[in-house]
Parts: sequence; structure tokens; C-alpha cells
Amino acid sequence: MITLSKVCFIAVCATQFLLPKSQASDLVAELGWRYAAPSESCEIAAHCSETHKLFVTTGVGIDVVDVSTGQQTGSIEHPAGYHPTSVTCSGGMLAVAWAADDKHEKGIITIYDSNQLVELATSSAGFLPDMVTFTPDGKSLLVANEGEPNDDYSFDPEGSVTIITPGDDWQDASAREVRFTKFDSQKKQLIADGVRVFGPNQGNDDGIASVAQDLEPEYIAVSADSKKAWITLQENNAIAELDIEHAEITTIYPLGLKDFRVRGNNSVTRLVSASAGTGLDVSDQDGGVRIRHWPVAGLFQPDGIATFEHKDESYLVTANEGDPRYYANFCEPILIGSIADNGILVDRNNPARHLTNHPDLARLEISRSAGDLDGDGDLDEFVCFGTRSFSIWRRTPDELELVFDSGNGFEQTVAREAPHLFNVDSYLPSVPDNRSTTRGPEPENVTLISLDRRHIAAISLERTGGVMFYDVSNPRSPSFLGYLQPNAEPELRDRAPEGLLFIPASQNPLHKPLLVVCNEGSGTMTAHTLSLNVAE
Repeated sequence: MITLSKVCFIAVCATQFLLPKSQASDLVAELGWRYAAPSESCEIAAHCSETHKLFVTTGVGIDVVDVSTGQQTGSIEHPAGYHPTSVTCSGGMLAVAWAADDKHEKGIITIYDSNQLVELATSSAGFLPDMVTFTPDGKSLLVANEGEPNDDYSFDPEGSVTIITPGDDWQDASAREVRFTKFDSQKKQLIADGVRVFGPNQGNDDGIASVAQDLEPEYIAVSADSKKAWITLQENNAIAELDIEHAEITTIYPLGLKDFRVRGNNSVTRLVSASAGTGLDVSDQDGGVRIRHWPVAGLFQPDGIATFEHKDESYLVTANEGDPRYYANFCEPILIGSIADNGILVDRNNPARHLTNHPDLARLEISRSAGDLDGDGDLDEFVCFGTRSFSIWRRTPDELELVFDSGNGFEQTVAREAPHLFNVDSYLPSVPDNRSTTRGPEPENVTLISLDRRHIAAISLERTGGVMFYDVSNPRSPSFLGYLQPNAEPELRDRAPEGLLFIPASQNPLHKPLLVVCNEGSGTMTAHTLSLNVAE
């Protein structure tokens, strides 16, 4: 149960598809304040516990906001030719990732005194630094450099990870760019294992980009001991592991496919299923909520990622947004109903081969570059983007083991508690069901919250809006806690939540656990106080 502004949303009993309501506790979220950015853009926030300031990326720079009141107290203007993508704070230091407006140019990382907002140092980064974070010990900065191509794919820079380490101080910092070039010679094997390397490059003999060019680092999670980091490679449907001390990418883990046919637990080498119902709504013209099993698969393609330890093992939590490549000379998505008209071959054993003209399934957007599981040039599976879920993975020496997936719990919860928001587009919030053909609620980001010694995952839904909460203290058996809906009034509705930030009670002047949500579509940032109602 979520309580917001004294409105209570009560979960009903589970059905075949519904996730069970937690019997141990309910999460209570109360609106603290709401900040509207003058630039009407608000994406990623960081908090400085020493100064009680929030720093949020906007369309024109960084807004500085008081964490107690939600009032703006200052700003940082963007350097000429750059725009902000990410911020992070540690030990009174603020770091901002600035991406170059010209994709042919590399980005920079600027470090400021978070109190005086004085620039202390600037370090180089890779192409399109999309996420920056301090390691938990505060001794290093990690930057995910996405390296997106330009629109006509004539320029496709390498993705990379930058490690910035101070000398005597941050003015004497050194930057090391960790590249993926050592994996270029392993391209065939990585593709066979399930890592998606598929972007065009006419300069290569096979017409496909190198591994280093094609991998696009998106988001970073760092281990508690600051020794390892995991980086989502969203378009590539994989996660890379970084040895921070040795500045080396050690492993690239393919994530496989989620089978939307399967009820309950089941897995094979390349096709994995969730531990909850796996159906989905595939059409915007099927009369409303129609969550059903279909013979299709989904790419996990996580965006946000977080990590925690449980019984001396590392677990990763991913928000499986999905992300096709849309470029002028390379457009990956296609509707199932348009396959024949585009000359795409379908394997005779494809389980959906005879459903390409089904009035509902024909509306589903899939990848023309995924689903050829045996490499013979036709589609063995119809593969859509994202899994409309969040997942928990256990790190082993050889793989990431999927131990939990929320199935279609997000779609079911919204259909039950806020049907007017079911698979809406955050930019067209009055038209339910119109995102069913693409990526549904589109889970964007995830952060971990610690309340009463419980690990709680908060997952933002970019399209539907709002935040889902799950108790993940037992990573193999999480329990659903509730859905924090966006504000009901259309003129005040928070749209397209992007960044999530948890601030413990001990680190803010309100002395209450805070969840700060940045909403890209509405240009707003909201703070909610959190607590648990523990059952007697």
C-alpha cells in the first residue's frame, strides 16, 4: 500500500498473473515538496549531505535546490558547446558530466566545491559521458561514455568507461579511459553468446561495427567495497564488469531473452523466463487491458542498475527499459504485421510464424536485428524491446544468474490500481494503452532504499509514470510493496520519471528517509518521505 497526500491505494488479492501483496508491511510515501525547473527539464539529481543541497541536471545547466524546502538556491551554467547529462556528490565534492553538443567531440567532467560552487578541476571523458558516479569510498569517479553514433551512422565512436582518480587533490586528478578493444577479436563468439553487436559499419569486412564501437555503456553500479563496477550495455542487451583497481573490463555478460509464453519458472540456454506471470499487452487497438501470453520473446536491455550484497554474494537489480536504435540510415524496429512487406525471412519453426497477421500481435514492435538464434539469416523468434519488468541477477564466476523477474507485475498493478494510466505515453497521458505496442510502462531506473534493515527496490516507470516498490531483502523471493502514482491533477502531474535518489534520514535535515524523483517530461522534481507500516 502506498499513501500519498492521504490517498490510500489498496492491492487486491492475487490472480494468476498478479504479484502477491506483501503480508509483512506496507510502504507509506508522503509528498514533501515539488520543484518545477525553470528550464522545464529535470533528469538526474545528486545530494550533498555536507551542505544539504540537491543538484539536478536541466536543459541549461545545473539547478541547486534546498533539500528541506525544495526551493532553488543557485545554479551552474553549462560550458559553451556542452550540456549536462549526470551529477554525483561525495565528501563535499560535486562532479558534473558534460556531453559535447557535437557528437564528434569528447565530453568532460567538471568537479566543483559543492558549497561555494567553485570549479576545482576539469577532466577529460569519452564520447557522450552519460552517467557519472563516485565510488562508495569517494576515491574515484566512474563515467559511462555511451559513444552513440551520429544520425547517418557515418561516425560511430567507441563506448568506454573513464576512471578519474585524484592525486594530492582533485586538481591533480588523472583520467584513464577503459576501452573495449580487447573484445574486438572475440566478436563472433560474443554474438554467438547473445551479446548484441549489430550496428552498421561499411569500413569493416562484415559490414558490422567492431565490438568497441557497438557497445554503448549506459549506467553504472559499484560494489560496496569500491573494487568492482557493473555497467549496463542497453542496446547490446548485456552487462560489463569492471575491475576498478586494474582499470580493466573483465567480462561481458549476455542477458538472453525473456519468454512471454511461459507460466512460472523455466529456463534454457538463451531463452529465460520470469518467476511471475510473463504475459504482456501487445496492442493499442484491442479494447483496453488485454495481458496475455504470446509466442514472442523480449530483450532485457536494462537502463538503470543497482547492486547489493546478500549472504556474501553480489546481486544486481536492473530496470529493463528496452531501447531500439532509431537512426536515419539504420532503423531497427518494425511491426510484426510489416515483416512480409519488408522481405524479412521467418524460420518455419518460429512459434509465431502463423500469427503475423493477427489483429493484435501484428501491432507489436519487434527488432529486425534480433531473433536469429541459429545465425542462418531468418527470425527464429520475434523479439521485442525490453521486458516491462525489473530483474535480480546473482553474480557467479561465469555468468549472471537470473534469480527473479517481476513478470508482468507492473502492467497488472497499474491496470488494477490506476487503469487510466495503463500503458499511457508520458507525453500523451490522457490516452491509455497507446504504449502497449512498444515497451509498455517502460521501467527506466532503479535505486535501493534501506528501511528498517530491509532492502527495498524503487523502480521508476518512464511512460506510465510513478514508482514501484518491492522488498528485495530476499533476492530470490521479493515481495511487492506498492505503487506510488503520479499526482492526479493533470496540470501538476509528474511525467516521465528519470532519475531516482534515496537520501537516508541520517543524511538530511528533515531526519526522514527521502526519495527524490526527477521527472523529465514535466520538468519537476518531487521529494517523498518514506516509512514502513509493520504489521503486528
